[in-house]
Amino acid sequence: MVEDRADAEVRALHRAPELNHPFAVDLTHVSAERAATALVGRFATTGYAQADVADPPMVRRLIRRDCRGRRLPVRTHAVGAIVVVIDEARHSEWLDSSEGSTYREEQGDVALIALANVKPPPWMS
Repeated sequence: MVEDRADAEVRALHRAPELNHPFAVDLTHVSAERAATALVGRFATTGYAQADVADPPMVRRLIRRDCRGRRLPVRTHAVGAIVVVIDEARHSEWLDSSEGSTYREEQGDVALIALANVKPPPWMS
């Protein structure tokens, strides 16, 4: 039996509020055009962006059109309301930069905090 607890919320590491460089944001409250603009802005800098959006097919089309105009190689994926924009090579380069390195350190710190706060399920106690 799964026990419902308020502290049992599971959150993806890249959505952790403690990170100064959140990669996943909620853009469901803005138009497809604004969501695409925000995602491409983030993508152009880091090689990766992800958001919950209201109209994933339209956002993906707008992103691909914008990236073609900028001559940026891009892949987009959608799962439910989540749109992911990625170029692995550029994202790897960004992770090797000073800003990316800081992000990786912060991500490691958040992971350690999350692991330290893991509570065993009741059946293991």
